[in-house]
Amino acid sequence: IDRLKTQQEKLIINERHEAWGSLARKLAHEIKNPLTPIQLSVDRLKEKYSSKIGEEKSQFNEYLQTINRQIQDIEKLVNEFSNFARIPRPVIKKINLNDVITRSINFLKLSTKSKKTFKKDKNSFFIMGDEDQLYRVFINIIKNADESIIEILNKKPKYEGKIDIDIISNNDYIV
Repeated sequence: IDRLKTQQEKLIINERHEAWGSLARKLAHEIKNPLTPIQLSVDRLKEKYSSKIGEEKSQFNEYLQTINRQIQDIEKLVNEFSNFARIPRPVIKKINLNDVITRSINFLKLSTKSKKTFKKDKNSFFIMGDEDQLYRVFINIIKNADESIIEILNKKPKYEGKIDIDIISNNDYIV
């Protein structure tokens, strides 16, 4: 009876994993569908308006590059999700934390309302980590801070929203 119960539990767990895997693949497919038209639209915008934009051309191109990077990041994440029905395995390598934070801030400048300042030491901060996962972490932290600011501003509109990000070295730690 104990062996049958154990086998039954394993069977139920396997069925749940298969169901989640199937759901994950379907969800990934639905997320991937709009990525190609978005990518094509970005390419068309660049072709059509790049020559017509004067002084702000570099900023326009920066916005398009940010959108392209996000499309690629989403596509990579969705592919991993679809293949394994889980978050991708971390790829640990030496990364510059300043660059990851700057990239996160630049991405969110387009979609958030608060002013963001990033005070970093002159030095670069290199750590061993997964750049894509840390990038998503910083985006989530900054986005959460921005959502909190919006909530406060809705109650007290006379205040200004501002997010300060500082990075310092403290012995063997980065704060």
